[in-house]
Amino acid sequence: MKKGILVLLAALLLLACAACGQSAGSGGGENIEGSLSELLSQVTKDATDPELSLMETEVTEETFSWFLFIEPIEGAEAIVSEPGIGSIPHCVALLRVPDSVDAEEVRGEIEKNLDPRKWICVEAEKTAVLRRGNLILMAMSDTDTVNKVVSNFNALA
Repeated sequence: MKKGILVLLAALLLLACAACGQSAGSGGGENIEGSLSELLSQVTKDATDPELSLMETEVTEETFSWFLFIEPIEGAEAIVSEPGIGSIPHCVALLRVPDSVDAEEVRGEIEKNLDPRKWICVEAEKTAVLRRGNLILMAMSDTDTVNKVVSNFNALA
């Protein structure tokens, strides 16, 4: 009888630990600390052609819709990396929303409105919109670049 209860308690403990581990690793709960500029550097590290002249731009209320395809969010901050010159379909943006905003809902809205043809005469091969806590990544570029950016974003600590 005692062994049965001990086995049952051990099983319940294992289930509880497994459930906690799954929710923490689901990608939505933890907020990533650090400045957006530092995080953007980590996300784009080794992801783009070094000869591509990229500019890092802080997103303002006036440029919010152009870069992120949604209306501005009060209290949000965002930064974007795009080519400084040329018709190259490439954009990587990070958006940090306030804790009072449903980040998953914002991610879904960006994904729904995303336009990989926003540039004249060119189109991004691949797009991705991901979220970790209150940080949202939006990437549009060639397939290899988006894959590397997504991998780097998922590796942020």
